[in-house]
Amino acid sequence: MIPMRLGISLGRLLGIIHYWASPKHRHETISHLQMALGKEKSDIELKRIAYESYKGQGVSLVEAIYSLQMESSRLMEWISVEGFSHYVEAKKEGKGVIILTAHLGNWEMIPKVFFAHHSPICGTVRPLDNPYLNRLSQNWREKNGMIVLNKFSDAPRLLKLFREGETVGFLLDQNTHEEDSVFVDFFGQEAATNKGVAILALRSGAPVIPVFMKREGKKHRMIIDPPVSIVRTKSHRDDILNITALFTKIIENHIREAPEQWLWIHRRWKTKRTKKVDA
Repeated sequence: MIPMRLGISLGRLLGIIHYWASPKHRHETISHLQMALGKEKSDIELKRIAYESYKGQGVSLVEAIYSLQMESSRLMEWISVEGFSHYVEAKKEGKGVIILTAHLGNWEMIPKVFFAHHSPICGTVRPLDNPYLNRLSQNWREKNGMIVLNKFSDAPRLLKLFREGETVGFLLDQNTHEEDSVFVDFFGQEAATNKGVAILALRSGAPVIPVFMKREGKKHRMIIDPPVSIVRTKSHRDDILNITALFTKIIENHIREAPEQWLWIHRRWKTKRTKKVDA
């Protein structure tokens, strides 16, 4: 009901209010930054990154709302796309495509861009605990062109979807329970990381395409990298560990280019290893 420019300013204000109104989360965010970048940046710089991260979250929320009513032509004036040919070539293989991404920039806009290019993608999401918010979130994503898959109940369908040539996106930058994880390096710290994407890549043979959305001033740039080179050895366990580590390193490299745009509030290093060997 209000002009987009004003709405985005209000979103930025919401992020600032969240930053100052929640000391617990603010201190956790800064602590995560100290773990990851404390040896490279000053405390003042880390606090600046945390502050900008909160503002970005508020802006992203508002942008997602406005995008629901945005025509494809208007969207593509707002978002530039780099490397779409990598996706087109991967799609031609007929094995489906795995989109590797992270909570960077306005990641919720990625499905909308693919939909605007007449190539809708599926996305795996964890249902929210609040049923009302979960329905609202799912409706938003579906209106943005994403085919929403339940992270838990739809998992058995994934290999079938790849055989049918579908594209499925995965956010691989969140903490995971130990039984579902391998532990790999993330910003110099051991991080429990879901091993399922590596397993799907090995079993399906689907090419893995890294895709990231980054804010550049008032606009956005969606970067589509070439397919990740998957190396297989005689050890399935080692392959899962090495491939997950590779995926995580790709994500880290993109975050390092725009650290203020990542979701540092997330407790990425929460799960600690209790087993001596990853399985």
